[in-house]
Amino acid sequence: MKLNEIYKVINKGKDLKKYKEFAWRKIYFQIPADWNMALESGSSKNGYFRVDDRYRPRLEIKWENIPFEKAPQSRKIIENFLEDFKKKIKKRKIKIDLKVVSIRELNVSGHEASLFYLKGVEDSLLISWYCEKEERGYIMQISFKSSEYNELKKIINNILSSIRCHFNEEYIPWILYGFKIKIPREYELIGRKFTSGFSYLDFQKKNFHIIFGYSSMANILLEEYYKDISDWYRNLFWKETIKKIGSKFKVKYEKPEKTIINQHEAIIFNGASPGFLKRFKLYLRSFLWKCDIENRIYCFTTIHKGIETPKEFSSILISLKCH
Repeated sequence: MKLNEIYKVINKGKDLKKYKEFAWRKIYFQIPADWNMALESGSSKNGYFRVDDRYRPRLEIKWENIPFEKAPQSRKIIENFLEDFKKKIKKRKIKIDLKVVSIRELNVSGHEASLFYLKGVEDSLLISWYCEKEERGYIMQISFKSSEYNELKKIINNILSSIRCHFNEEYIPWILYGFKIKIPREYELIGRKFTSGFSYLDFQKKNFHIIFGYSSMANILLEEYYKDISDWYRNLFWKETIKKIGSKFKVKYEKPEKTIINQHEAIIFNGASPGFLKRFKLYLRSFLWKCDIENRIYCFTTIHKGIETPKEFSSILISLKCH
């Protein structure tokens, strides 16, 4: 290998460390390491999220389910967005001098897309496209000051080139806040919470639940608030998640099973709802561990009806990365 090729490989490795993967509700891309999701709303059909850097909002994405036979042109998505935006600011009697500086066509995740460069209170890029495989219309906005554009160009190109808005695989990635997990596409996200004290995701398919939760600052929590991770599970995780499902479970806390998850020692609690007929009972299985790398307490819980454990549960647990 020639010396200049070696330098290219080294520099590429350095660039990768500046970015991290992000995936939420069937859309994936790479963002700078210090960017994080700050707001989210909606559902898999119609939703929105915003990603901020350490100081300000940077990126917003909105999507809407649109049947293939009504698929809009990418440019039309932005034109409709701008028309609605102008109506809103006019109604609020807000004056904003918004100008379209340039328009160009590009490719996003294999789809025809449009990019509008806007100047207003600040500069922004609007990128839109339609994904016929997921039947979704997307619009992305990236905001910045005029003086920042040259600096952000590389970041913007990396985001756009890394976007995946459809997956052929059965399992869909969810990647944010330092963890990764892959969930079968037929599961719906029915509950979520993100706070500094406790966060969780609750996925459901009929009588099956997959609940993943964690608390940061594990060292402080275990020193000042909870005796151990078992105490955290019973007094925080349980109350915030399992209790809300509405079913009662009898859990065996004595002599829990032990296993290894992501190279961490973990304990397993098993439980079941009351009843005599096993095929009608709900069965619970919770995996708990402490990740010293992220300084977090984690819990992965599955709930299912009947004695036969759904085959996908083990695949989901294997996909889970806590650091």
